[in-house]
Amino acid sequence: MTVDPATPRASERRLIAGHAGTVLVGQLAVMAFGVTDTIVAGRYAEGALAALSVGSAIFISVFVSLMGLVQALLPVWAELHGGRRTTEVGRSVRQSLYVCAIAIVVGMAVLWMPAPLLRWTEVPASMRGDVERYLAILAFALPPALLFRIFGTLNQSLGKPRLVTWLQLGALVIKLPLSIWLTFGGAGVPAQGLAGCGWATLVVNWTMLACAVVVLRRESFYAPYDLWRRLEAPDWRALAQFARLGVPAALAVLDVIAEERLMERADAQGARIRGRLAAMSQRNDLVPIANIRGPGAMIGFDILRSRDGDPDGAEAKAVTGRALEKGLILLSCGVYGETIRLLAP
Repeated sequence: MTVDPATPRASERRLIAGHAGTVLVGQLAVMAFGVTDTIVAGRYAEGALAALSVGSAIFISVFVSLMGLVQALLPVWAELHGGRRTTEVGRSVRQSLYVCAIAIVVGMAVLWMPAPLLRWTEVPASMRGDVERYLAILAFALPPALLFRIFGTLNQSLGKPRLVTWLQLGALVIKLPLSIWLTFGGAGVPAQGLAGCGWATLVVNWTMLACAVVVLRRESFYAPYDLWRRLEAPDWRALAQFARLGVPAALAVLDVIAEERLMERADAQGARIRGRLAAMSQRNDLVPIANIRGPGAMIGFDILRSRDGDPDGAEAKAVTGRALEKGLILLSCGVYGETIRLLAP
């Protein structure tokens, strides 16, 4: 009896594609958290949207850099799992908590005291208060995010990413109404503004972590890995191995930001587009626009009924609709829906 050598390869491709697709859906759900906050903050106030763009950029830079420390452990746990060294997987996961604790301390310090970063990036003084309050809330959303990343990395290494994706999708369902409620207020809760988006993220992150803990405690699948044994003293040899894998991954994120000059490019692109919009505002054959503003590549401008006239929310909506037909995504906000906002590529 002969076996077609292409059969096992096709099976492997299907398995890899299934895992990759599952992880992709989960990551898209997490990305949708940011889209949700952008829409909600933009509807609340223009200043909230600008502060959100700055605060989110700082938080994402910190989180993604530190996430690399944890995500780099995937091949270690996958190798132990493949070798059927189940109890060693559990011990390695417990040791990773020391790495996660260091990452949490560093990340929270940056988010709790962002003033140097805000000065370095030349964030307007009028915006810094909102950004600092937003980041102070997200500082306490960082620990559950990193601990949940350990849960996600473990499940990927064990070939079980689907559960993580379901939790991320469920969190998105909670995140949207919670952001709206806390930002605009209601049911006895005062409007929190931009801080409401931060509080919603904090609640959702801790909820996902709580669900992950329940799953790890109750699902029999994890029992052989003996995850819940008492935490051992730091194994410096294992931690050194983690550092050799994780630190380069974390630094690579910062290298991309520095080497590709992302901050400078955002400023330059934003200045270029604001200049084009300023020129368009002087033309009589176009829809009247005014109040062109925005930090970096996040730009907003108002649609008016006439030069120096009243805001025109209906025309702004029409403009965003025509832009979408041509493949350009613009979003409207403001009291009358007259403000159009865009994020330059």
